[in-house]
Amino acid sequence: LCPRSNTSLCPGSNTALCPGSNTSLCPRSNTALCPGSNTALCPGSNTAECPGSYTSMCPGSETALCPDAKRTLCPGSKTALCPWSNTAVCPGSNTAQCPLSNTALCPVSNTALCPGSNTALCPGSNTAMCL
Repeated sequence: LCPRSNTSLCPGSNTALCPGSNTSLCPRSNTALCPGSNTALCPGSNTAECPGSYTSMCPGSETALCPDAKRTLCPGSKTALCPWSNTAVCPGSNTAQCPLSNTALCPVSNTALCPGSNTALCPGSNTAMCL
């Protein structure tokens, strides 16, 4: 057992897994699941959550990783973040959204689009009014 830590037992086993070890934790707990399971592990970490789902949570972070793409999902929303970028991509489209803003960016372009319209904003400008 791991003294002074949150340990849990794997289903069908009396073995407690130590958080922070090389073993994955048990389902429905803060411990890790073994490699080879349905749980996706965060890069550079042996910790994984939500076994049996398509979402994995990085330890110490609320950022979810998409297993089918190198994108991150904002917690509590369907907004995807581009890898190595603060630019958000609207789910189901190629439209990128500026962080902390409702301004949409055209893919493969610096031209901004007004949210909910096809009105283009001046590229190279940080501020604009949507009509």
